[in-house]
Amino acid sequence: MTRRFGMMTMAAGSAALAVAALVAIPATANAAPQDTSLAGLQYVAMGDSYSAGYGLTPLTGEPVPGCAQAAVDYPHQLAATYGLELTDVSCAGAWAANMTTPQDFPDEDAPPQVGALSDDTDIVTVTLGGNDLGFSSVAASCIALSANGPVAGTNPNDPFQSPNCESIYVQGGVDSLAQRLTDVVIPNIANGLAAIKAKAPNAKVFVVGYPAITPDAANTPPAGCYTSPIDNLQPVPDSFPFTDTDVPYLHQLEEKLDVAVQEQAGIAGFTYVPTFEATLAHSACASADEQYVQGVTLASDLSSAVPGSLHPNATGVPFIASQLAPLFEAAFPAPVPPSPSPSASPAPTSSAATLANTGSDPILPLGLAAGALLLGGLAVASAFRRSRTGTGASR
Repeated sequence: MTRRFGMMTMAAGSAALAVAALVAIPATANAAPQDTSLAGLQYVAMGDSYSAGYGLTPLTGEPVPGCAQAAVDYPHQLAATYGLELTDVSCAGAWAANMTTPQDFPDEDAPPQVGALSDDTDIVTVTLGGNDLGFSSVAASCIALSANGPVAGTNPNDPFQSPNCESIYVQGGVDSLAQRLTDVVIPNIANGLAAIKAKAPNAKVFVVGYPAITPDAANTPPAGCYTSPIDNLQPVPDSFPFTDTDVPYLHQLEEKLDVAVQEQAGIAGFTYVPTFEATLAHSACASADEQYVQGVTLASDLSSAVPGSLHPNATGVPFIASQLAPLFEAAFPAPVPPSPSPSASPAPTSSAATLANTGSDPILPLGLAAGALLLGGLAVASAFRRSRTGTGASR
């Protein structure tokens, strides 16, 4: 989804401090291409920060530096594994509309993503919809001082006046976020997918669902998920600063978005790639060694959340790649070799087992930079309130 959650600025206007996560390079990125029928196919990767590997390094600088696209995002991992000819235009902060319209950045705008498509495109992957829902702004407004609130809220001039986010977004029995999903997000997704279909009529298109940021009830610890982002005026790495009330509320919102993405992929005639159910035990609430989605870490000056907060981490990205790998193989099956003659040597071992292993090697993050926090209390609100560019904690 968006990178805005990682770039929220202080009300005082101080520049955001970009603190990138240092990660190991996945084995798949350096592995020799597998001997399959996929080698040489034209692969275009599209979408938002969940495709771009936001928060991981090194960066590609593509399609423009502001996109914060990582050289180890799942498109690059898949391209390396299969020998695909990759054009990666995924960009942190992209809305569905940015499939067909430029994405604004201070220095250089990213061109419409469908410009990378053509009749010759063989494979397309895309994530979209999270920024349209505004999940990053929602997550920022839900930052809480305790498991019982209050939360930062949506009014920067009067923060921490609401006990939880549900009370902000659900009023008079009407859920404004659910309404936005129906009125804005679903039409935007439909339009974005239609544009992809028109520009790449011969491609196999895979619409990738978002992994779980928050857990379901079965994977929520008895004591709850809440951990403070600040301790003794120091940032707490990988925190989960959401109230006990908002965890299930945000989870059902994620679930509705997942259903919407799946339905629109089906209507477009594309392949939906589920990740939500399989990651319920690996949300940002899970223990560090089980997470596929990173928690919230504040920058040392409290001006922003570091890149990668509430995004797939160095284990989650290879997991997404592993969900796509068998679908790629099924869409482009290798030719069946002729049966060997009685005198022929035994057929070589299939590469399927090797691919299954190399496509999902676990990666250990090396850690996140952290420094002393100089501000506390209400400064948390301004730190998360404003953002300029960047899949939502939405994704």
